Amino acid sequence: MLKHSCKGESIRENVKFIAACNPYRVDVSIFLNKIHTIAEDSIFEAHKYIRDNFDISSVSLREIRRLSILFEWFYDEKRYIYSLNLSIYLCYYIRLFDKNKRIIFIKKMERSFKNEIKFEDIPKKIENEIATAVKLDKGIARNKALLENLFAIFVCLNTKIPLFIIGKPGCSKSLSAQLIFKSMNGKNSSHEFFREFPKVYTKSYQGSRTSTSQAIYFDEMGLAEVSKNNPLKVIHSQLEYDDNERKIAFIGISNWPFDASKMNRGIYLSIPEPDEQDLIDTALAIAKSYDPKLVQDYKIYYEYLSSSYYNYKEGLKNNSLKFKNNNKTNFKLPNKNIKEFHGTRDFYHLIKILSKLFIQNKFPTEKCIIDDILMESIERNFGGLDYSIEKFKEMFKTLYQNVNDISKYDVMNCVLNNIKDSDSRYLLIVTKSSISQYLITLIIQELCKNYVFYYGSDFDEDTLKGYYSAKILNKVQISMNEDTVMVLKNLSSMYPSLYDLFNQNFRKVGNSNYARIALGNSNTQNYKVNDNFRCIILKQ
Repeated sequence: MLKHSCKGESIRENVKFIAACNPYRVDVSIFLNKIHTIAEDSIFEAHKYIRDNFDISSVSLREIRRLSILFEWFYDEKRYIYSLNLSIYLCYYIRLFDKNKRIIFIKKMERSFKNEIKFEDIPKKIENEIATAVKLDKGIARNKALLENLFAIFVCLNTKIPLFIIGKPGCSKSLSAQLIFKSMNGKNSSHEFFREFPKVYTKSYQGSRTSTSQAIYFDEMGLAEVSKNNPLKVIHSQLEYDDNERKIAFIGISNWPFDASKMNRGIYLSIPEPDEQDLIDTALAIAKSYDPKLVQDYKIYYEYLSSSYYNYKEGLKNNSLKFKNNNKTNFKLPNKNIKEFHGTRDFYHLIKILSKLFIQNKFPTEKCIIDDILMESIERNFGGLDYSIEKFKEMFKTLYQNVNDISKYDVMNCVLNNIKDSDSRYLLIVTKSSISQYLITLIIQELCKNYVFYYGSDFDEDTLKGYYSAKILNKVQISMNEDTVMVLKNLSSMYPSLYDLFNQNFRKVGNSNYARIALGNSNTQNYKVNDNFRCIILKQ
């Protein structure tokens, strides 16, 4: 046919060849037994591992149902094992908090897959693809916690499977949700990756201690657990995937887990604590997001601070008594609270402030300036305990022995710098002395800034009534929109309603920031936050 000849003799030009044939197909029946065996073995091993390492009620047939939904959504007949890999990853693997248990689980899965794939390779590839499609602002690191959060939220929004994200403050739970919500705009999405998926319409509700049982909760879901109204009882039937004809995606975010009756109705993502290498990678990623030159010139300092924080946290856990003065009678904090007094959010802001100060000082090379920047960054983020700053500096000095005098610490200078810096976190001052209010007033007046004080009532009848909270919160939302310093005292009952504001978990609309304020069973409203607004909480 190609030479247009037959047995060596040429064929006339007007003779044309027309052929019909079926494409070559491999008989898939030879793979069926192998595939079914891998699937059955892998699912059984995953299910058994979770049941053996957790409460017997932590897994049920609901996991199998969710796995089948995910498998169908991921399904690709050419990459059958990839679909199974991703489904098991989401249903079983991401709930493991302990990193050692995760390692054991991975080994079990790779054995059940006959070592044909590396268990984490495919999920990591997709996680990075999603993170690339999401627009990350300066100061946000693409660490493991953020990648897992983005992946789980993205998949659960598309499959309508309920998702519970449980982790300590500062592990990117709320941030990840906002990034996905902002990115998934259907065909109008800024990145082509999301244009193939539906637009997400969100109904946000933030739990608070005054929550009632008339709604389903998302952010700070754990706060509703302490409400005397037991509001979470209503979500059981709403979260049953097969019982609701009209399926709505549900994302619950909390700092601590709920009971099994709620958790096993959805996918459970538990965020492990970062190890030392995780912290170093995160610090360098944050620095690089501001300017790659920071990593080139000051990499060693970021590594020292990361290792110091890791050692500091180990010290808090194992010997917390060394961080407070037990002879004090004015202020005592239980040991269990001291162990979690500082967390990853403090570490992230330590790195952010360090990066900003290096840039503001035009990338200094003088040792004295670098040392001052390092000390200021530590002092502004690790105060609060009697010896917390002293202990952190000591741990830092064991790594960076040539650092200048670490004993100097001016708390009022830290307060002043915080109020001046419109990008820094809001200030919490813990003190028994009434003179603190006078000193704060003097600092604010010295900066020529407007200020307003809001004091709460000590009467239970006031703190438990919705109208009292509404009155105070109305004043707060007015102050938020002004160039002012707002000082709050004795308002603990309504602080949970302001968690979005305190966490600076803002939503961007144009060039303006908006924060949610939640109150009881009313709709959560977004209120504008002035760029120069500052907040100070006085705590006794």
